[in-house]
Amino acid sequence: MKAVVLTENGIELQELESGALSREWVRIRVAQVGLCGSDVAKISAPSLPAWHTRILGHEFCGQIAELGGQAEYVSIGDHVVAMPLLSCGVCDACRRRQENICEQGQAIGRTTQGAFAEFVDAPLTNVFRIVKGNPLTPYVLADPLAVCIHAKNLAGTHSPRRRCLVVGDGTIGCLLGWLLHAQGHEVWIKGLHKEALRFIEEFGVNVTEKVQTRHFDVVFEAVGRSQQHSLDDSLKAVRWGGIVVVLGVFSHGYEYPLIARDLFIGEVRVVGANAYLRSEFEEAVKMIEERGKELRAFISHRFHLFQFEDALAVAENKQGLTMKIVLETESVSP
Repeated sequence: MKAVVLTENGIELQELESGALSREWVRIRVAQVGLCGSDVAKISAPSLPAWHTRILGHEFCGQIAELGGQAEYVSIGDHVVAMPLLSCGVCDACRRRQENICEQGQAIGRTTQGAFAEFVDAPLTNVFRIVKGNPLTPYVLADPLAVCIHAKNLAGTHSPRRRCLVVGDGTIGCLLGWLLHAQGHEVWIKGLHKEALRFIEEFGVNVTEKVQTRHFDVVFEAVGRSQQHSLDDSLKAVRWGGIVVVLGVFSHGYEYPLIARDLFIGEVRVVGANAYLRSEFEEAVKMIEERGKELRAFISHRFHLFQFEDALAVAENKQGLTMKIVLETESVSP
């Protein structure tokens, strides 16, 4: 099979052997795979740990090409979307039903080969069949949408109507704004990219340039990196007794100068949001089944897998509206 491989010399298209399929896993002919910001960061990093796969890509859907055992709910030829997280099921976190923070930290595209390839393997239990006839493209959003659902659940925004601020206008920030608005909350977003802000405003999300002090019930930080401005805005905007949910991925070793007394005085809670639970991935898949046409608008660019460097350039430069970038193979999709 052909695969996009991260080497010492950068990205290379290589011909590789697929290898033996593990028992109770499935081999998926990749149809479409999303280029995540975390992939871009890893490609531009000086190096990756030795244990990290050199074939990235964890937001994918495709067609089952091979089964590694008996399967009750899927068959060869079915179109599927796969959850990339690989929990061990036995550590303390997994036993607490917090498999998103499994101590093993394994995932497709991290510790096992990812989907920037013609084929990718996944556990049978991680595979969800796509309703026949549904377009495949929106399903590459299942992973980032599940991240947003998890952050929303941590904030306790099930009910009643809450006043929410999203700090950050990337794919996660805009998807989160869409989700909160779709579920009946008052939503504002603060960001830097005019095209992204105009895009999400069309879905009913309010755009704000300045943060109102202590105005929001829930603030979602969706920027991360090595900077403090997004956290400054978040802690300024949250009301006393409110909650800040941090789902932006900050750089290794980054330290934030937190004014701890403000947390004490106002009983402000700051919560980290890491990935999602299986039930939340299932919820994301169901939401895509129901609202896939609307969510398809979040796909801003499409490239062939072999045009990976072109896709990477778009992700890095972010000129014009840049939401989810999708790479496609020649696999047949409905």
